[in-house]
Amino acid sequence: MTSSSDESESSASSSSSRASSPQHAGQNDPSWPYQPPEGAQLFDHGQADSGEFDWDAVADDANLELVLIRVPPNIQTKDLDGVKLQTTKEKGGKVGSFTASNADYDVWSLGGSNVPVGGEEMKGLRCLLPRRKKGGKLYLAPKIALDNNLVVTLKSTELDNAASVDTARPPRFSYPEERLNGRFIPYGSQTGGPPKEPGHAMEVSDSQSVPKKKRHIDETGTDMPRTPKKRKKEGQAKKV
Repeated sequence: MTSSSDESESSASSSSSRASSPQHAGQNDPSWPYQPPEGAQLFDHGQADSGEFDWDAVADDANLELVLIRVPPNIQTKDLDGVKLQTTKEKGGKVGSFTASNADYDVWSLGGSNVPVGGEEMKGLRCLLPRRKKGGKLYLAPKIALDNNLVVTLKSTELDNAASVDTARPPRFSYPEERLNGRFIPYGSQTGGPPKEPGHAMEVSDSQSVPKKKRHIDETGTDMPRTPKKRKKEGQAKKV
């Protein structure tokens, strides 16, 4: 007894020294033994009896298939005893109903269709089962119907009425022909146009008239404006 207590004290002192060292500060050491919190007791999974949900029991039963079920918090396991579900080839839709705690509930199968009850997170869930032969460690369930996950919801009359509602458009309203008068009114025809005012001709005096440029015809016969002659430079000798 003394040796075991000494070993436990030495392991505790070594773990505390590693935790206090700056090298291991803020890090998780996988070699540390798990210690339950104060007031809790470590559960021995190897001695626990998982019953029909043991991994080996499920794997050895050829007629067994696991189905994940999401239920409201007020539904207990005993409320699901004796509930009959419809088994059809088509996946998805309503598969059953039951009454519990003075309330009616519907059971929906998710499948591959979009049912109006949610539960999309169920498609990504994976079930873990304890395996007693491996010391109670959890392993992925060997057989699980991921396409037949079930969702239990409170019965709603709105979902039942939505399926029976006619989605066809109502008939278009027709006006009586005797009250329809054809009239073509182009855009801007009723504006009246710009205001009409008596106009006066603009009088132009002779002094303000612009003189016209003289034009001449060159040798090619093209009518071109006459270019002004260059002035002779002052001091240029006149020809005799």
